[in-house]
Amino acid sequence: MVKKRVKLSTLGSRITSIVSVSLVLYIIGLLAALAVVTHRITDSLLGEVAIVVKVDPLASESEIEALGSALEALPCANECAYTSAQQVLMLEMEYQAEELALLDENPFSPEFEIKLKPAYVNADSIEMVSNQLMLMAGVDEVVSQVDLVSSVHSATRRIAIGLSAVAAVLLVISLVLIFNTVSISVYGRRFVIHTMQLVGAKAGFIRRPFVWAAILSGIISAIVAIGALVGTEAYVASLNLELNLSLHWQELALLAAALLGLGIAICGLSALCATNRYLSQSVDNLYS
Repeated sequence: MVKKRVKLSTLGSRITSIVSVSLVLYIIGLLAALAVVTHRITDSLLGEVAIVVKVDPLASESEIEALGSALEALPCANECAYTSAQQVLMLEMEYQAEELALLDENPFSPEFEIKLKPAYVNADSIEMVSNQLMLMAGVDEVVSQVDLVSSVHSATRRIAIGLSAVAAVLLVISLVLIFNTVSISVYGRRFVIHTMQLVGAKAGFIRRPFVWAAILSGIISAIVAIGALVGTEAYVASLNLELNLSLHWQELALLAAALLGLGIAICGLSALCATNRYLSQSVDNLYS
């Protein structure tokens, strides 16, 4: 009867640990997916960052052409688009038509919009490039988006730190869960372990079944978590949101492999620590 209760307790503890680790892996998977999507959105936002170079109103056509060629040759320039003074006026008319209609002449000057290469999309590089542009002939003003870039990088950094902290806490919780489950299993088989030790069985031989059982639990937990994550991704994709919040299949496959490896690692490591803890104790402490 006692043996049956121990077996039921061990089975219940194992099922609880599988469910708990599955939930932990699922949340970690969601956090990883959120990190990937956040990185993608950040890259998309930063990819639109541009420096606007306003041309001196007194610059001649030849000077404007020379300035355009110089800007296109810059190592930081990914794209360089020219907008004439008349085109700038037409764009501004959409926002302040009444005010501009009162003017007799075009108050705007031509401008170049420079899309930056990814390596230069940071506050320091933009500041340095802006200072260089101001020294060029024919440049009247340089408008950059330093504050926007700084804000995006700062927000991304805070999100990354927050996600990492949550993932670390969840990993600790899962390690404790598996450790306790294996400890209960070892305690339930303490007489078998003692008999094996008496006949000269090595610690590795005794430890192996507990570690393999924990690894199997980790695989099951990872499969459950991956299934839930795939279901979540399918649901998000069905919403047809304007933002691309779903993962590509390559990213999803990589995430699934990572969760499987993580499930095996945390369960196997916890089982190894738990069995080592019991096997290193004296007989009196083990059975007390």
